[in-house]
Parts: sequence; C-alpha cells; structure tokens
Amino acid sequence: MKTLDISRKLKRDHRTIKRFVADSEHRRVCADKGTLRKISARSMHQIKRAAAKIPLHSSKQIFEAAGASGVPRTSRCRVLQSLATVHKPSICSPLTNAHQQKRLHWAKKYMKTNFQTVLFTDECRATLDGPDGWNSGWLVDGHPVPTRLRRQQGGGGVMFWARIMGTELVGPFRVP
Repeated sequence: MKTLDISRKLKRDHRTIKRFVADSEHRRVCADKGTLRKISARSMHQIKRAAAKIPLHSSKQIFEAAGASGVPRTSRCRVLQSLATVHKPSICSPLTNAHQQKRLHWAKKYMKTNFQTVLFTDECRATLDGPDGWNSGWLVDGHPVPTRLRRQQGGGGVMFWARIMGTELVGPFRVP
C-alpha cells in the first residue's frame, strides 16, 4: 500500500507514516528512563517526616510542609511511592466508652416504661454533596491508618421531620 492510503486508513498524517516506514527500527526512548529526579537525602528525610506528621494528605501538601514546593506532580508521586502508600481513612463510630455507658444506663432506667404514650420525633437530612469516604491520601509505610468521624450534616441538603406515637405515624414533612 502507498503511504497515502495507509494514512487515510489510520487517520494519521502521511508524513508520519513516511517517517515510520523509512526508519521502522527506530524506537522512541524515554529521556529519564524511569529514574527519579535528584533529591537530596536531607529533602527525602524532610518529606518522610512531613508525610508522617500529616497522614492522608495530598502529595502537594506533604511537599509544601517539607519545604519542597514547586516539584511537579509526577515527581512528587514517584518520590512518595518509595516512602509511602495511598490509603483511605478507616471509619469508626464517634461513640466513646463513656457514651456507651450512658446509653446503657438510660436503657436500664426506662426499660419498664409504657412507650405507647411517649412521642418520638426525629429529623434527617439528605445531603447533596455525595457520600463520604471519597478522600484518600499518602501514608508512610508502617504507620497505622488514622480514623475519621462520620459526618451527620455536611454540605447542602434537604431536611425531613416525622413523629411516631404508639402506632400512629405523622409525616414525613419537608422542612423549609
């Protein structure tokens, strides 16, 4: 086939096809061949210390905390890959042992109460900013994954309210 026919089929410029056919053995070689840019041992130590101090932060935040701002993103990530890994925070309940003991005490106190005469009311909020847990960050190897508390109310959303008394349900209503 002619180079013009090949270029039409591949939807490439005919000069590119000519160049490739003329020197098909020539392969483009990456300039840095996958090596890290030169970073001093002192800077590496500062970066590792910053990553340990502020876990689960972005590479840019870690490098700025280490005093090495202005490093391209690719280089930052390649340096951090040798020191750390990317993790998401583990989620834990915000209840402490004191909270659990107080709840248990309340349940024991009101165990024999007739709840048919008690009015239960509650509201909930549907958030518009999407589910939590989409964030992740760099964590130095060997360090434990920190936890984060769940948010009850965050971002914009819609509030709903309802009440229950005995077997009667009133609501839900949208709260303006």
